[in-house]
Amino acid sequence: MNAKAKNLTLFLLAGALLAVRPAAAAPAHDICDDLGGTVPFGISSFGDAGDWLVEAHDAYGVEWGFVYVYLEPPAPAALDDYAWFIGEKHAVATSVGALPVFTFYQLLRIGQGAGVTGASEAEIVQQVLADPALMRTYFDSFVFVLETLAALDPPSLLHVEPDSFGFMMWAMGVEGNDDATSIDVQVAGSGHPDLGAFADNASGFGHALLALRDLYAPEVRLGWHASNFRVGQYPEVVSGFYGAMGEWDVLVGEHPHLEPDELTWWEPWDEAAVETNLAWFDEVTAAAGVPIILWQLPIGTVDWHLLGDPDDLSLLGRFAEAGVAGFLFEHQDFTSAGDPDLFRASGDLGTAPPESSGAGGTAADLRDRLAAYSDAPLDWPDGAVCESDAGSDGGPDVDLHGSAEGCNCTAPGRQGAIIGPRSLLAAFFS
Repeated sequence: MNAKAKNLTLFLLAGALLAVRPAAAAPAHDICDDLGGTVPFGISSFGDAGDWLVEAHDAYGVEWGFVYVYLEPPAPAALDDYAWFIGEKHAVATSVGALPVFTFYQLLRIGQGAGVTGASEAEIVQQVLADPALMRTYFDSFVFVLETLAALDPPSLLHVEPDSFGFMMWAMGVEGNDDATSIDVQVAGSGHPDLGAFADNASGFGHALLALRDLYAPEVRLGWHASNFRVGQYPEVVSGFYGAMGEWDVLVGEHPHLEPDELTWWEPWDEAAVETNLAWFDEVTAAAGVPIILWQLPIGTVDWHLLGDPDDLSLLGRFAEAGVAGFLFEHQDFTSAGDPDLFRASGDLGTAPPESSGAGGTAADLRDRLAAYSDAPLDWPDGAVCESDAGSDGGPDVDLHGSAEGCNCTAPGRQGAIIGPRSLLAAFFS
């Protein structure tokens, strides 16, 4: 049997096994190895911000752990420009020692581009998932991104579908749906040549995305978006749904909204809301066996409450202990400030606080706090998912290529498990 035929045989075998039960293997990558020994922070890289994040690193000493950008569906004629854009954003991130993060948010956009309509975004996404032709477009785009990232120096993190998995759990006919097999998704039905063995439901969708990664870009890290739509409530729903999606490398979530009143965001966070959300992070990450990264965080409230007092990082430590492994800020010009130093959060969270509060709320305030934090970052605390037995020297360096020492990102009891389908794929294609 030649190599091509052998690849196809093993790939179909893995898909057939996936149809029987979810894989028991550990994630393909230990994200903790990528993050180093201290709790990292990151920033978006959008057009209006220019080279602000690079200057923050080079001139102010901010050590970025992540740099992220959105990837939306390109027109077929623009694929060369799309690949160039991915390469440029990857280069920006690696130039400052950060992990490049690409948010693959395309179900909604593909539907809108095809003229799909609905009373809500969730209805559009649901129609796209059930449409064979549109899902073929989706998988083709996913493979193109994987092939583009595979040609770049690893690692990169591909963050998949913010909101869409949340829609599947909370907005497609069942309020709190923990059954991924109940959601119609055209996977094998899409006609994609690599996916003929995968079930036509959300569970098959999750496993199919992992299999495509293993086939086309095995060094890329994949992030599953764990939407906290009920603000700390019902972690068992998210854990149950994720349980049928395969073994992803990391979870990604959004701002948990801990302010009693967003118009006075600089006032202390609601401690009851903090406790509720930390318990949610803890349960969801424990069930998945991997940490969660918080993404698209508003400038101001998060950096003020976590880093406003550089001598007291206890609240940051509580987040890390609950399974949070990174904080990514959204740096956009929501208020037409023009100067990237003056960018604030959107909506009520962009309210300018009294000068006497010390909160500031601008990107310049964020930069100054992160520069001070970079001089004395927080080591992973005891009990954190990424806790390292080896410890850290407290330095700001982020080791993106990692070391296997001391990180404990694998769910308890999974070592020595029967080799699952993704293990077969990873072993064969590595």
